[in-house]
Amino acid sequence: MLVTWSILAFLVSALCWIVGDALIVGFHRPDKREHGEFIGLMGGRLLRLLHAY
Repeated sequence: MLVTWSILAFLVSALCWIVGDALIVGFHRPDKREHGEFIGLMGGRLLRLLHAY
């Protein structure tokens, strides 16, 4: 039962993470001029890669 709750909590947190990112940046590729400072502060390599294109 504990494993089931752990998996459910993981899925809920992953969904919240995705929705939060979408609400902050939008449902399009991050704009370098608009969100460059935010992406830099996040420090994620993946976000920096998205930021470069």
